[in-house]
Amino acid sequence: MAVCAAGALGRLYTERAAAFHVRAQDRDELARLFTAYNAAQNGIAPENLSACTEPLLEGPPGAKWDLVLSNVPAKAGLPVLEDFIRRLGGLLAPGGRAVLVVVHTLADLFRRRLLETGGKPSREEQGGGYSVFVYESGPGIPAADTADGGLFAPRPAYMRAGCDLELEGTALHIDTVYGASGFDNPGGAVLAAVKLAGRLPPALPGRGKKALVHEGGQGWFPAWLIRAWNLPPHALVLSGRNILALMAAAHNTGVTSVIPAAELFSEEQFGDFFPGGNSRAEKTPFDFIAAFPEYIPGPGRHEALWEGISLLLAEGGLALVSFSSGEAERFDRKKPAGFTRKGDLKRDGFRALAYGRRPAVSR
Repeated sequence: MAVCAAGALGRLYTERAAAFHVRAQDRDELARLFTAYNAAQNGIAPENLSACTEPLLEGPPGAKWDLVLSNVPAKAGLPVLEDFIRRLGGLLAPGGRAVLVVVHTLADLFRRRLLETGGKPSREEQGGGYSVFVYESGPGIPAADTADGGLFAPRPAYMRAGCDLELEGTALHIDTVYGASGFDNPGGAVLAAVKLAGRLPPALPGRGKKALVHEGGQGWFPAWLIRAWNLPPHALVLSGRNILALMAAAHNTGVTSVIPAAELFSEEQFGDFFPGGNSRAEKTPFDFIAAFPEYIPGPGRHEALWEGISLLLAEGGLALVSFSSGEAERFDRKKPAGFTRKGDLKRDGFRALAYGRRPAVSR
């Protein structure tokens, strides 16, 4: 949608390319990457389109927009959608318009709530299971909330539930949010990983050691890791695709080192966490990695995961991965030289595997 909008505006402003800017946003880092890639493929300059990974309607404080386009995520959660409608008008400049595509089951909610905010409906179309609303800003619309304070303070609508659970003898309290998996329980992959990790000796003795949890959901596994292994939050780094999950995991663990997945291998980000040395090869990789890969169809996905582990895991380090039993089997077959399996646990259709990286032999 953002690429199409920027392309259309580019045709209108052929003489003044800097006269427009499109801010594209999605909670998924992969969506951001594809948006940026497709924009470049279509000759759209970065100054005309910025792709961002962020929650709904986030952006520069105080920014006003002439046009807001949204294919509204139907499964965002009712409180989040209500908050979206409430704040939407406050982001429109005088005379600005919003064009919203919603599934038919949400049409009545949006029709009613948009009128309550003081907006001026100008058009509505229906077809193919969707409704399209066009409305203009009005004097009764409240200003957008741009307060600081992380995820929960300015955006309480994202809060879903507080969950208390004991994992392998460790009591946890997790605040879960809409828009991320594992909102009422850790899930099979995490449960298998916790059970296997509980049988392994802690992999992070001594000072200066670092751990990475990739795609850790709402924070179940990293929160358990911090308590079960007595790991200080500053020794842990969180990464993943879903920005909402990352924010929730950071909230639940106290971890401040959070890296979107696409930036994990960048020289700039790597240097922030591992200062010293003139190149990434000279900086200290992670001593422990736990990964919960999301299934993405296509060839080479297991090789790519092994490549990432090889780049980020220190010699003598330990890597733990957990996913469906079928995917785990295919992943294990691709194990490269230099890694030794240290643990294997199957549980309810999921499988966790642990691998040690053998130290290089000096000659």
